[in-house]
Formats: sequence, structure tokens, C-alpha cells
Amino acid sequence: MSVRNRIDTWGLGARLLHWSMAALFALQWVAGAWDDLFGGRKFHIGLGLLLAALTILRLVWRATNPTPALPESGPAWERLVAKLTYASWYLLMIVLPITGTTYVQLKGKVASFFGLWDVPTFLAADKPLAHTVGEVHETIAICFLVLLALHSAAAFKHHFIARDGILLRMLRG
Repeated sequence: MSVRNRIDTWGLGARLLHWSMAALFALQWVAGAWDDLFGGRKFHIGLGLLLAALTILRLVWRATNPTPALPESGPAWERLVAKLTYASWYLLMIVLPITGTTYVQLKGKVASFFGLWDVPTFLAADKPLAHTVGEVHETIAICFLVLLALHSAAAFKHHFIARDGILLRMLRG
């Protein structure tokens, strides 16, 4: 079992990042929607900063490892949609913590990584603008969930209909 990616499959490192981030994003969604279950917004903010760091790590991993090729058996439009979905997802994974941190600072609060360190404050409080940025943040999160649904449907389609091993590459390498 290789830690690094190969041209035909995802390595252990990519799979660990993929599945751990998937679990953390699910937890992040729950923590954002029902923050009272987690003692307020602080957990959601800290988890968002952790996911931001993992996104940077994931981008470095992706830049330094080969990306397994998409199956040539499918139509070209499918490969294009997959590439656009991945690019959009990475963009959203970068923009979500930026809008979240911006929202927190515009509310006049501090974005903290689980109380261990604080993001330097670079914005003055502006509650009306905070409301707008909060709406943008929530809209981007919904777009993220739509892409998740598309990604999951495609994975199941590849596994149960096309039977081309795409899902298995991410499950077991």
C-alpha cells in the first residue's frame, strides 16, 4: 500500500485527507446548523480553521502527487463536469473559511483556533456588513453541499452502474 498517489489510484495520504475532511465537513455542517449542541460558534470557527489548514495541505498534496486519471470509457462531458466540480470544490474550501473569518470579525468577535491561537483581527466591526457576509457564507456552504450531492451521486453511479472501480480507488487504493 503506497502512501503517495499513483497514476492509477489514490495513495494512503490522499485517502486519509479525503475521508477525514469528509467527516470533519459533516461535523462542521452540524456544528454550524446546531451550534448550541457544541457550546456556541467557537467550535464551528475552530473546526473551520482546521479545515482551512487541511485544505492547504490537500492542495500541496495534490500539487506534489500524480492525480489518477479519470476513466476514458465515459463521455468527455462527464470528465469535464468532474474537473469543474473538483476545481469549484477547492475554491469553496478556500472561500468558506475566509468568509467565515470575515463574518466573525465584522461581528466584532475574534476567530480562534479552539482557544489555542487567534486569527489577527484585520476588520472593524460592521454589523450590517456582517449580516451580508454571513448570508454569502451560508450560500457558499449550500453550494458546497450541492457539489457533495453531485460528487456522491457520481461515485455511486461509477460503482453500481458503470462498475469501473472509481469508488474503490478512494476506498482501498
